[in-house]
Amino acid sequence: MPNDSVKPNTGAQARAPSSWLFPRSTSEALIRTGWGCWLTLLTVVSIMVLVKGADRSVVRYYHAASAAWWAGQDLYSGQVDSFNYLPAFVVLFTPFHLMGPELAGLVWRWLSFAALTAGFWRLARLVAPDKVPLVMGIMLVLAIPGAAGMIRNGQATTIMTALMIHAAADMAEERWNRASFWLGLALALKPLAIVLILLSGALYRPMLWRLILAVAAVLLIPFLAASPGYLVAQYRAMGAQYGIAYGAALGPWSEFGMMMVKFGLPLPPAAMTALRLAAALATLGLAWAARKRHAARLAAFYILALSVCYLMLFNPANEENTYGALAGIVAVSAAVALVRRRPVWIAACLVVLCLALGSDGYGTLVFQATKLWFKPLACIVFLSFLLPGLWAREDRA
Repeated sequence: MPNDSVKPNTGAQARAPSSWLFPRSTSEALIRTGWGCWLTLLTVVSIMVLVKGADRSVVRYYHAASAAWWAGQDLYSGQVDSFNYLPAFVVLFTPFHLMGPELAGLVWRWLSFAALTAGFWRLARLVAPDKVPLVMGIMLVLAIPGAAGMIRNGQATTIMTALMIHAAADMAEERWNRASFWLGLALALKPLAIVLILLSGALYRPMLWRLILAVAAVLLIPFLAASPGYLVAQYRAMGAQYGIAYGAALGPWSEFGMMMVKFGLPLPPAAMTALRLAAALATLGLAWAARKRHAARLAAFYILALSVCYLMLFNPANEENTYGALAGIVAVSAAVALVRRRPVWIAACLVVLCLALGSDGYGTLVFQATKLWFKPLACIVFLSFLLPGLWAREDRA
């Protein structure tokens, strides 16, 4: 009789133990590669901050505003390229300001990076709850081209995007209080979060009164840290500042109006305003359709994606780096297309779009050739992939 003790191992028992250098499967290799690349990005950014300091960084505006706040000076300069946030921002940024520029530059980026990473994990759970580690590993690599500049510059867009993702995930789970908190915090850190706030209040009835309270808190809490007369004056100056920064006048911004200028088809300011309003109504209608046609988690993903796409195309003061907010959404869509084995051409196009969102980081020649028009066009192309899935009733991302 054969000796059972010397039978060769087969199946799972025969596999060699996994190690970092020798993963047991392609999926495991992709997961580890993704995390390795993503953490390498953080390491590179940290070194650049230590070596170059405030060079190519917007964090200096945050420090200047915090210093002005506590000195009782004006926060708003009346210039486009300056502080364009709510007074609540300087209250929240004060702990970083007290750290000093060098340490604050690192800690601010680390916090933003951690929040975005956690947000990406929850985004992967929304669209592929059964394949989260693999989707996450792939999307981390694909998000780097579009998100790297935003993270490197220390833009508040990074943490705003993260909070918007967390809010969408919590709305999918009907965690209304937490979702409202994230959106209120996102608004305090960057006013662009107002688009998702308005959509959420319109589409989720339990969110409406909670969001009203959250917005009120964002506007009123600064009164605890300043005299009423000073803060009222700052709110008035903020209104004038926003009229300059977000007014209808066409400027050197990466949005739909400038894209049309680059194509030789400029639109009058009144036409752009009408288009923004029409697009806002269309966004609301599509978001409503997403809620009706899809399960809660996919509906939340589509609502988040629509709000970000609206911002990319119709926020009149978009920088190239602002498109980092779209990077994770396109990356997770590409990752799902690859993991779910969607048609090859769809997956390939989405991967190319991920690379396209990094066009400002491929050298001066590419940047100058694509500046102001290319990323809005990439957003429109992405919508052409997003909307058919939204309109279909199948439970897919």
